[in-house]
Amino acid sequence: MALRCGFGLITLFALTTPAIACLSPYNLIVNCGFTAGTTSWENQTSGSCVPNSSSGVTDAANITCTSFAGGLGHVVRFRQCIKTNTGVAANKLYAYGVYGQLVSGSNVSCNVQAADFTQDNCQFNINAVTTPLSPAGSYVKSTEATYLTGAGTQSAHLQVECTSPTSFQIRVDDAFFSDERIFADGFQ
Repeated sequence: MALRCGFGLITLFALTTPAIACLSPYNLIVNCGFTAGTTSWENQTSGSCVPNSSSGVTDAANITCTSFAGGLGHVVRFRQCIKTNTGVAANKLYAYGVYGQLVSGSNVSCNVQAADFTQDNCQFNINAVTTPLSPAGSYVKSTEATYLTGAGTQSAHLQVECTSPTSFQIRVDDAFFSDERIFADGFQ
């Protein structure tokens, strides 16, 4: 029997490997390992996010983002909108996260956000939570997190945002937004 409470779920979540989380049939992220480049991902800044095949977590594919110099420093922000017709549901518990690697720069602060929306195009936010990602010289996983969608959910997103006072470059790979059934496949 899978634990459904927050701490038990997070403890079990720590046992997942990148390949299992990303490639799980319960992962709602399309192109989770960036093997199809930036397909299904939306860049939300003027910085660049491009496919890279030099160093990934479970394979060579990843997305490499270069920061944009904005009014409050340098930023990278991109997301994937998940609609109800692709599986997101109201009042449902999801595990979410990504793997990140700092390529260049310093003092980079990143957050991974899960949010739900009242329209199917990821507009009109209901609620949102973030979990930290502390990229380093090798890939690291964002802090384990879960998100419970609201009653009126029509879409949800997984968003990665990183900021720094100076320019930087980051790689991101193996994104996941998976419902609790992921824990039924060997994570009980």
